[in-house]
Amino acid sequence: MYRHGAKPFYGIGLFSFCLILLLLPGCATLNKEECLNADWYSIGYVDGARGYPASKIGEHRQACAEYSVRPDFDQYDKGRIAGLVEYCNPRNGYWLGTKGALYSGVCPKNLEGPFIVAYQQGKNVYEMERQVKTGEKEVRGLYGELENVEREMADDEAELVKDGTGRRRRIRLLDKIKASSEQQKLLQSEIAAKEYALEGLRQRLARIKTQSPYR
Repeated sequence: MYRHGAKPFYGIGLFSFCLILLLLPGCATLNKEECLNADWYSIGYVDGARGYPASKIGEHRQACAEYSVRPDFDQYDKGRIAGLVEYCNPRNGYWLGTKGALYSGVCPKNLEGPFIVAYQQGKNVYEMERQVKTGEKEVRGLYGELENVEREMADDEAELVKDGTGRRRRIRLLDKIKASSEQQKLLQSEIAAKEYALEGLRQRLARIKTQSPYR
């Protein structure tokens, strides 16, 4: 994972590298080879780019103590600060917000302001997308209810005109059909209102995404 003498990751671009790191699962510990050949600046850089707190080095210290290796705290801290510059990039903050990721307050004060603004915009997108999904699920549920009501109403109507259906049964069927018709209208009205609101939310979401300077 970490190699001695590793350089900051200029080949694919620091911001792109940061996004790749954030998609990968974090390592809870370092193994023997990583401890013995540790480049503590690079380890700190990766931890900073992942947004880990300074206490993360405690996990590395615990992992490497088994091999009598003590972290270079100074190099680790320098690397982590450099990595935080990438993590605290506003574009990364926006991206984190759109994924619903939590921010644990690791950014330095001079970088935190723009990062928080972008992060909050991303969180707004995330929340709106959740609302859209919830709305779509609700509409699907209402359509399912409407389908059941209409199916039952069609069955009652078929029985109503069927030969052999008695007078009392016809009266009950007429009452059921009337009630089903009222329920059908209510469901259709509710579906129309929710679909209207949902379309408005989709349009707002599309505008926010299109106008964002961080996308």
